[in-house]
Amino acid sequence: MTEKEQISEFLKPEYFWDIIGIKSQEDFTNKVISKGKFHKNVPEKIQDDYKIVERLLFYSYYSYPIIDEAFGKSTRIFEASINLKIEDLKIEKKGPESLTSKIKRLEVYSSKELYEAWVKSKNLRNTFAHRKAGELSGLILVVNAFKHNINMINSVFLTKEEVLEKEKFVESIKDKSNHLIEGLFIMEYKGKSFLTWSMIPYNCIVIDGIEKSFWVFHPVYKKSIIKEISDFPEPFLLNLKDLKLDINGLTAKIIETNEIIKVSKTENSQNKESYIEHRDQMENLNLDLKQRYWSYLDVELTKGNSDFIYNYTWKS
Repeated sequence: MTEKEQISEFLKPEYFWDIIGIKSQEDFTNKVISKGKFHKNVPEKIQDDYKIVERLLFYSYYSYPIIDEAFGKSTRIFEASINLKIEDLKIEKKGPESLTSKIKRLEVYSSKELYEAWVKSKNLRNTFAHRKAGELSGLILVVNAFKHNINMINSVFLTKEEVLEKEKFVESIKDKSNHLIEGLFIMEYKGKSFLTWSMIPYNCIVIDGIEKSFWVFHPVYKKSIIKEISDFPEPFLLNLKDLKLDINGLTAKIIETNEIIKVSKTENSQNKESYIEHRDQMENLNLDLKQRYWSYLDVELTKGNSDFIYNYTWKS
């Protein structure tokens, strides 16, 4: 193979991307590359380090396995962030120290909740530090893990006051909406009405006086028999603003579209029968199917929450 042929081979797009519907480099850039978004207190050298991750993601268009290298790099940036935070706080060093120990010592400067999130990120970092030869995670990383890592890196450089304030917003909206966790409601959305049995906020931020929140709305099942994951209705994962809560439901706007959503209690007997059937189905589901569904739902909620934090908390 000549040098020119070698270069041509290196610049040939990976066939895999075309299979999943990505038809061009531009399409790939828009759908796959999670660009660095960091708040003003994230050190410049950390932000510059993440630009290498962006480059690696770009090159994975030509070689799919590079995406794992990009992710491994992003986990190491998280570790570097922990080290820098300890230096910034002038915490006395105790000689060789594990990442676990360093994170533990930072708990007092953050919160228990954030500490636990850092531990999970540390475990992910360990997974990528000890890979078996030829082992790939690939597409599962594209889904959302890069954005999650960006969120974790940003969180390291928040002050304790900022961390606690953000958590206070979340607790406040959960307290105000506690009466909506279970019931029977009609949700008016996209010109249609949906019967739902639960609506729960998972996150809330207030920036420049504007409150934004991430919610899940659980619809009532309509299929008489549920045999596969695909038989479950998709939960509605929505980012809301201009939220107004009352004893019977809520009204709000979808952040991305400004569309108004209205949810209100229903006492309709037919709706109640549908909900009873839904509840009976869930109670009698095959245990394995039920566990697979809750695992799927957990992944979707984690992805939605990471997207929400990434899109609406940090400035690019």
